[in-house]
Amino acid sequence: MWALSRKQQDELNSLLASYKEVFTEPKELPPRRPFDHQIVLKEGTDPVNVKPYRYPALQKTAIEKLINEMKDVGIIRDSASPFSSPIVLIKKKDGSWRLCWTDISMDFIEGLPKSYGRDTILVVVDRLSKYAHFIALAHPYSAIIVARAYLDHVYKLHEMPERVVSDRDKIFLSKFCQELLRLLKVEIQMSTAYHPQTDGQTEVVNRCLETYLRCMTGERPKEWVKWLPLSEWWYNTNFHSSLKCTPYEVLYGKKPPIHNPYLTGSSSVDTVDRSLQNRENFIKQLKHHLTQARNRMKMQADKHRKEREFQVGDFVYVKLQPYRQDSVSQRSSQKLSLRYFGPFEVIARIGLLAYKLKLPQHAKIHPVFHVCLLKKCFGNTAVQENLPPGITTLGQVKAEPAAILNRRTILRKRCFLEQVLIQWSGSGPEDASWEDVQFLRNQYPTFHINP
Repeated sequence: MWALSRKQQDELNSLLASYKEVFTEPKELPPRRPFDHQIVLKEGTDPVNVKPYRYPALQKTAIEKLINEMKDVGIIRDSASPFSSPIVLIKKKDGSWRLCWTDISMDFIEGLPKSYGRDTILVVVDRLSKYAHFIALAHPYSAIIVARAYLDHVYKLHEMPERVVSDRDKIFLSKFCQELLRLLKVEIQMSTAYHPQTDGQTEVVNRCLETYLRCMTGERPKEWVKWLPLSEWWYNTNFHSSLKCTPYEVLYGKKPPIHNPYLTGSSSVDTVDRSLQNRENFIKQLKHHLTQARNRMKMQADKHRKEREFQVGDFVYVKLQPYRQDSVSQRSSQKLSLRYFGPFEVIARIGLLAYKLKLPQHAKIHPVFHVCLLKKCFGNTAVQENLPPGITTLGQVKAEPAAILNRRTILRKRCFLEQVLIQWSGSGPEDASWEDVQFLRNQYPTFHINP
């Protein structure tokens, strides 16, 4: 042992004094401190943000190579358990990750022949795995009925999503649906007005489903409800070119069960033998119909594909939400209502497929339109069919108060305010909302509020 000099002793004492909170005499063992270890950063320095576990590039490549080799020789195999489901992740733009069924799209297929009281299909598609569920509904259906159907068929399997993409159907625009999703912390994203292509994935699924049902039902279209579960299975187990596999394989991590063809006479039970023979004949016929339908759809789609281009200064007509004119103006005959308005002058080209138009100053819709909604004007451009009045920025009719369902008085900022429960025009009682009486008097002076 050697002793410290006087100078060394003074330096040591000074050092210990500067870190006295670290070298204090413990009162118990182990000593209790606010922090076991702490690095004090200089003022203005950004916090350290490093992943806790990082592999060098070479080490990461070696690990991946080793895992792939073990998968090839069968040391690591896909789980065949019916209760196992892998966690499929995809990286989002903000750097975070999302799982399957956290981002979905929803749409309706309407106008089907009534089958066992149902005439509508609710289509729910996971935007990552492309896996879909088809739910039969009956008219008239409300936001409450749709929410219950989702709970019964989708939520019990995949939980609540983080984001829902849909078109501007009145069900998704209803106050009930908007408030319900807000309370569940589910973000809802609407497709762009007059542009169903922005929710193109669901539109493609709708066309596939209609083709399946058309081929399956044949001469008995009113029995499509019976074939809906088989259509769902058929869609989810078919190869998708964008995935390079089937939605079933993405969701469950294994290939779908292989259909084993039945050989006639394999069963000694006559009823079973006939049933399986009928199944084989039906599958052969179905494949033939699907091939014909695919070729027919391609041929018809190619007929409507043509180049359409406009120059700055041209006059064009605008097509506002075809077949859904009730969102633009209320008319007694929706089938015979106007489909094109204008003409309006083209003032700029936006990208390759959109044009900006010179709309009237009172117009409240966005002036940029997809090329498929425009038609060139020939002849006299002075005669114009003006945009209908009373539409919002989304091209929808401005809602008007229709009836007062209830009244109440609330306390807000130490003042008593009178409110009324308003049922809006074009909406049901489930979409009624509480509004301030003074607000209604200012916005709708002609509406009778006093009892």
